[in-house]
Amino acid sequence: MFENVKLIFGRAVSTIKGKINVMSKPIKFVITGYFMLVVLLVLTYYAAWLYQSCNGQIIMSDLLAVIKEMIGPAMIGFMTFIAGCFIDMNNNGIPDRFEEEKVDEKNQPR
Repeated sequence: MFENVKLIFGRAVSTIKGKINVMSKPIKFVITGYFMLVVLLVLTYYAAWLYQSCNGQIIMSDLLAVIKEMIGPAMIGFMTFIAGCFIDMNNNGIPDRFEEEKVDEKNQPR
């Protein structure tokens, strides 16, 4: 049982490493930073829950609301937008999103 889980987890980790290594550096930093922030918030939640359970009072609604906000659709959309601003497929130093705007401006009749 544990061997199957270990095998599946190992394959998933190697697949994720391969996909991350293909990405450009700024996108790696954005994704890694966001992932570390989410892990930190979840660990903080569990630490606070353990602390409060030892004292006999468990009130975690505020921290849980922060975690839900950080992993919600709005934040994922924001992170996708920020990461998209770093994509430069033609390696000219200008992100493609900003080049598209310049091309659109030039094609407009005056």
